[in-house]
Formats: sequence, structure tokens, C-alpha cells
Amino acid sequence: MICAWCKSDIDNDSYHCDQCGKEQYICSACGKPGKGKSCVDDGSPLFSPKQKANGGGAAPVSATQNISLFGQPGNAVAPVQPPVTATPIPPVNPSPIPQSPLPQSPLPQQPPPVIMQPNSLPFMKSQVNVTPQPNNAQPGLKLINKHLNVDIDIKDGAIIGRSTGDYVAIFSQFSQISSRHMQFTFDKLYGWSVTDLGSTNGVALNTQPNWQQVAKLSPNVPVPIRDNGFILLANIEFQLKIIPAQTTTAGTVRL
Repeated sequence: MICAWCKSDIDNDSYHCDQCGKEQYICSACGKPGKGKSCVDDGSPLFSPKQKANGGGAAPVSATQNISLFGQPGNAVAPVQPPVTATPIPPVNPSPIPQSPLPQSPLPQQPPPVIMQPNSLPFMKSQVNVTPQPNNAQPGLKLINKHLNVDIDIKDGAIIGRSTGDYVAIFSQFSQISSRHMQFTFDKLYGWSVTDLGSTNGVALNTQPNWQQVAKLSPNVPVPIRDNGFILLANIEFQLKIIPAQTTTAGTVRL
């Protein structure tokens, strides 16, 4: 269908435009996308497919069976539960402390602690151990799913998508994957990372193929990859394998 905001050609099942990011609204009568509250062609009210999918009883995409590495149905990705609000406890007035006859020396002020947020560069550096590579050699990265017979070498900057990137021949058959789903990049300090490019059905990372209570990645934020970890693209599971860089040592040439 054509986005009513930027006129880009997007997937018919998209909740948001892949190009401008605007949420899509559909005419309840003719099915055409539009802006505002009613269709400009027939005056029928517009509705949000995303809200209808979440409130109309249809199972969310995250609850579908995953395609696991070995052909068995994987665990369903549970939706992220809202935080539980604890009942506030009334404060207890402490007993008064008797005043000391001697003057108290003021304590020196301590600088406030530096709180590192997840996905920030200092946080990534503290959480990921990157083995130094000789001669600035770059380790490789593989994306593996034995059931789908997928074993591909990932390039630095590679985009995974149904209609974009170097691997369209593999991922074009999966309707749950967006046209520009995610991107892999390599950094000398932080190693390999993955970025969700604003996909419809999201990306998740875990150290094991268990997706219960695993939250999806935030869009457009690079997240570091661990060797032998697992990644979930929509409902398709892959194993991530980091390949050490190959080096050669020059020997002594004798006359």
C-alpha cells in the first residue's frame, strides 16, 4: 500500500511506514490508507490496524510459534509485562538522636555516581569483552539456522531485510520480516553489534534459545553481540557465531 504521509510504497501489513515512521490509518469501508479521522473518498471513519490487532482478540505476532534452529516449535515470545506498582509503605519516624556536645565536622561532599544506561557506549564497553586482534584484523560473524539450512557470513554494515540488503534471496520468503529489518556492524572497540532498523515485528537477543520474558531491542540503538548467542528476527531464530580473525606470521627466509 501507499503511505498517506510520504507516499512511499510499504508492506500491506505495516503498522508504521518504513520510510517516515508515521502510524498508518485505514478506511473501514474501502481499505485505503488516510490521514485524520475519516476517509477523503467515502467519508468512512479511519482505524489503526495496530490498535485493532491488540484489542480485537487477535494473537500478537510475538505469541506465534518461532522457527527454531532444529525445526521444533520454539518458545513463544511473551509480551513485555507492565511493571507492578508496589503499595507505598508509610514512613516511620525515627527516634530523635541526642545532640553531641562536641561540634561535628562536616563530611566532604562526594561527587554523584555515574549511572551508565543500557546501550550507551560505556555500558557496552563494560559488558562486552572484545579480544584484541593483531594487525587490526576483523573477526567474522556467522548467522546459522540448521533447520532452514542457513549458514551465511555477515559483512560489516550488512542489512537484513525482505527486500533490502545482500541476503534478500534468503529472507524474501518470510513475510514476518520487514523490508529493512536490522543491520550488523563491527567496531574495533566494541566488536560486533546489531541494530533494529524500526522493524514491525522486532529483534531480540539472548544467551540461550529461550524467549520467555525477553524484551525486544529498542529501534535504532546498536546492541553488542556475544559469541554463541541467539537472535530472534520476528519469529525466526538464529545462532550467532563470531569467527576469530585469521592471521599469518612471516617466517625467516634463510639463504
